[in-house]
Amino acid sequence: IPKHVQTFTISSPDVELLGQLLLKILDSHLSTQSLQLRSTTSEFHLDVRLATLLEVIQHQASSISTLAQSLRLSVAREDSNVWIARQQLFDHPASFLIKATMLPTDIPRIAANIRDLGGASVTQATGIMIATLPASASSQLTSLREQLEAIHGSLTILCSSENAIPVASTSPTDTLPLMRELKHRFDPNRILNPGRLFGGI
Repeated sequence: IPKHVQTFTISSPDVELLGQLLLKILDSHLSTQSLQLRSTTSEFHLDVRLATLLEVIQHQASSISTLAQSLRLSVAREDSNVWIARQQLFDHPASFLIKATMLPTDIPRIAANIRDLGGASVTQATGIMIATLPASASSQLTSLREQLEAIHGSLTILCSSENAIPVASTSPTDTLPLMRELKHRFDPNRILNPGRLFGGI
């Protein structure tokens, strides 16, 4: 566990600018421990967590500011609460909870699409997104899945509300029995998150 950790957040209503900054940070030599893109109702946020030596961390913080200023963005210091944003998305029982995968270059566009559908998302810089969508957006999930698959990504519905309209899956229909059997073999007593996934798995 590193002794010296600092979190910074760069906020903007323009997700494309944050996407550019995310790629710049990924291409840098910064000691980045965590990097995520969050959406809220008003704007988007890029969270950066540095973990390095005390004498280095201020220099790297200055480097982040320089990268941000090159895109006319400003950096604010944050506390560690931003790193629980992903887990908080699991606390919306009336919404669809989805996991999506994509290339880092596609994160801004998909994050913008999720927000346009009334949802919220947290995406790791590697391209793994957790998002919530309101039940009213169920008719758009098939289109969103097709969009992701067209860019070699994926969409998995982790949870949906009981009253939601069923969403068609591109997975073969005979995989559910296999998934149930695998779950039974690894968890015969059903103590590991029972019922968390579709089909009661």
